[in-house]
Amino acid sequence: MFQLSVIILCSLTVLLLHFFISDDGLLSPRSAYALSFLPATLLLYLYVEKWDVDLELSTVFVIIIGLVVFTISSLVTEKIKIRKISPLNERVEKLFVNRKEEKKKEIETWKYIFFIIFQLITLYLLYGYIRSIVGGGSFLAVMNKIRQKTVAEYINIPTIISIMRSICLASRFIWMYLLIYITIYKTGSIRTKLLLLVNLAIGIIISMLLGGRGNLVDAVVVGWILYYAISGTIGEKGRRVQERKKCYVYVTIIAVLGLISFQSLGRLVGRNLKYNNLDYFAVYLSAPIKNLDTFIRESGNSILFLEGISNKLNTNQTLATVLNYVAIKFGITDLYHTRDLTVALWPDRRIHGYYLGNCYTTYAPYLYDGGWFAVILFTALHAVICQSIYNFALKTMARKNHKRGMVPLIVYSEVWYYTFFSFFTDMFYFSAVGIGFLRSVIYLIIISWFLYNVNIGERHT
Repeated sequence: MFQLSVIILCSLTVLLLHFFISDDGLLSPRSAYALSFLPATLLLYLYVEKWDVDLELSTVFVIIIGLVVFTISSLVTEKIKIRKISPLNERVEKLFVNRKEEKKKEIETWKYIFFIIFQLITLYLLYGYIRSIVGGGSFLAVMNKIRQKTVAEYINIPTIISIMRSICLASRFIWMYLLIYITIYKTGSIRTKLLLLVNLAIGIIISMLLGGRGNLVDAVVVGWILYYAISGTIGEKGRRVQERKKCYVYVTIIAVLGLISFQSLGRLVGRNLKYNNLDYFAVYLSAPIKNLDTFIRESGNSILFLEGISNKLNTNQTLATVLNYVAIKFGITDLYHTRDLTVALWPDRRIHGYYLGNCYTTYAPYLYDGGWFAVILFTALHAVICQSIYNFALKTMARKNHKRGMVPLIVYSEVWYYTFFSFFTDMFYFSAVGIGFLRSVIYLIIISWFLYNVNIGERHT
């Protein structure tokens, strides 16, 4: 249909223009945002009849205006920087030279073993606590039960276990970065790679223990972005191009495997919708656009340019995570967003017997909170924050060695993931703008400091 074609054409135009004017490829925030709605819109073509897809012009307009605002805001932020960022080829050469100086700075083996033990203890404590809540049974049965329970209510994990779990979740990206780095640059022993793989595997298991797939998807996307970014720092141009080609092959394989296994993973964590793989996948990829269109139709004249539906802070949806933290921290109960309110505002949708989920893209909360002006404001702010983090990551990678650039690149890779999932929900403001993300960054810094600065015993190179 014409409306879907317009969205695809605009997204492709922005994406191709960026490839022509920049060397950063898919790594930049603009690419992530332009790429966001492409797969979702393409798949939506297959559901025009099944879901009665006939998008309002307002729906098309909000997606396009968001794309334009994000692109312009990102470009402006890229140009306004305190210190000039080196071109990509200069960053490559500097990082390549610095890499030669780092061969003597390998991480001691005992640190990897320490984290394996730490994560196993965390796994044991977390799994034991979950069993105390939902009862016994097989591992898969326990996961199914905890998934059902977390959907119905908030699970308050004991503080010490929660902190240990958060450290393990943050450490996953450290292990990914190191594993990708030593693989691409062909450094590190087989023993080191095995220890990194064990740490990564335990971290992923811990991340899935509460029954969700989000942390697994997060790990896959962030891992791919890290590979894409690190492969771009290879000093030899021919090999750099070769590694980038591998990135595109890998993402194709990941997409195919994801399509095949997504429903099976859903059953693993307690979701048993009786649809085929493609229908099930479409609920997460394309249905949010249909739900956004339904939201706009039902809201009618309630959404104005300078005014949305929300008229109080405790109904603000875009900044709900921040407001809930303030409400709990300072005891301001009027600010708290209850689960019942969220369910009421964003209900599960169905049409012709097809389940469409309860996600409405990143734009529905903006429209709800402040009308069309909020779409411009929150999208621009998203672009400024994202581009600023990207600028910092590039600057750090260019002027320091790889261990200095590790944490900024990991942080940006997570933000890239949140930005790419704009087609799904307001993941950026829900996840990146909040105390939880700040804690994750702090844990990354602490882990990095521990790995590179705590020296006990003999170094193994």
